[in-house]
Amino acid sequence: MNIDVLDAVYDLESTEPRWLEELAQRATASVAGALGGVAFSFRGGTAGATPVNVGGSTELLDVPRQAHAAIPAHQLAAIYGRGPRSGPSSSYFRAAGLPMPGAIERLYRALGIADMFAVTTSGVADTEITVGVALDPRAHPRRATHDWRPLSRSWDVVAAHLAQANQLRHALRDGGAAIEGRFDAHGRGDVADTAAAWRDRIAEHVRRSERARTAEVPDGECRWDHLLDGAWSVVRRRAGGGSIEYVAIRNPSAAVRRLTAFERRLVRIATTGEYNTQIAKELGVHESTVSRTLSRALRKLGLTSRADLILLHAALAPAGSG
Repeated sequence: MNIDVLDAVYDLESTEPRWLEELAQRATASVAGALGGVAFSFRGGTAGATPVNVGGSTELLDVPRQAHAAIPAHQLAAIYGRGPRSGPSSSYFRAAGLPMPGAIERLYRALGIADMFAVTTSGVADTEITVGVALDPRAHPRRATHDWRPLSRSWDVVAAHLAQANQLRHALRDGGAAIEGRFDAHGRGDVADTAAAWRDRIAEHVRRSERARTAEVPDGECRWDHLLDGAWSVVRRRAGGGSIEYVAIRNPSAAVRRLTAFERRLVRIATTGEYNTQIAKELGVHESTVSRTLSRALRKLGLTSRADLILLHAALAPAGSG
């Protein structure tokens, strides 16, 4: 995975059109055999929707609107309503049990591209984001036997991060969260008065994250644990001149988002992929209790499915953690 893509994902301060343009550019640069990229956002779900903001390569800017004009509203909902994911656009149709529309095939041929490799978030904060990279037919021949799994494995993680960043951006935009501080890689910086009591804890988190980034020590469980605590989010972004800065996002509704001890235990087991029947047996509770508790925990985390949970855990938790 190209770390520059994640830096662009966690740019929380640029306007949405500029953010989408940067995402498209970084994604294009990170995929071998890419001809250009485009990123777009939907409001209020994808069914029948027209992209609200679009950014990227000039020749591709109209692709989302042309493509979606050729797809009925109910099919759009089936194609996109599957949580964070990635793959060639042809795989999105196959997953929904649909043929690739002839209009889109003709559009791709007219542009001289083999396919669009797409990365899509789950619907969070009333918005979904898709980043598409146009693939050169000489490097990525469109055939049923082409193995997309190596590319999809790394980009599925990007999709999970993109969903989280999208949620943070909208929390900031809507006044539900505030940037509480900025730190350098050593944890030095300034915080707002409301976050002063957390200064040492946030600074230590930054230092641990930086040590993990430079492989000085194994990564700790900070990011994953703090997500479960509902206390705050700390994200890394590229600042001017290529330097790295950390932005601490304090969640004012931490108490509402904090998982109980039982929810936390259940979530940790669920991230391993076990079914509710197995979880219930392990915890000594009824299966309906597992289902009800897991649904409540997912709502607190801002997730819509167990697949979202597993992807986000893979993105945030250190290797070997449970």
